[in-house]
Amino acid sequence: MKRYLTHAADKARAKLKERLEANDSKLSLTLDLWTSSNRLNFMGISLISSISLIFLAITAHYIDESCILHEDLLDFTEITGRHKGKHLAKHDYNVLRQFNIHTKLMCIITDNASNNGKMCIELTKQLLENAFVR
Repeated sequence: MKRYLTHAADKARAKLKERLEANDSKLSLTLDLWTSSNRLNFMGISLISSISLIFLAITAHYIDESCILHEDLLDFTEITGRHKGKHLAKHDYNVLRQFNIHTKLMCIITDNASNNGKMCIELTKQLLENAFVR
């Protein structure tokens, strides 16, 4: 079952990447980072200790050539370690590169947590260093 689900996820990710690469418009990202408050059973993970889990969801929003708005979940993952801006920027940059949309980014929408501002600054630096932003 695990092999089947992994294969299905890989196939869906490849199809999404093709669709994003074929689209000529800019896109926006929304990022949502939160800590699991119940610390017990989340997404099938049972915890014995009182360790909180930190999750990040990244969604792309864009309009296609037919003026239809699309919202695609690019990533939903547990963030290990501290969720500082630099660490989040590295993760976001890797997701942008994975889907080959690093040159199409128009804006990022987040909440007002201070690490998000720092993440945007760090992500901009990474894109500038690699000549993906002018």
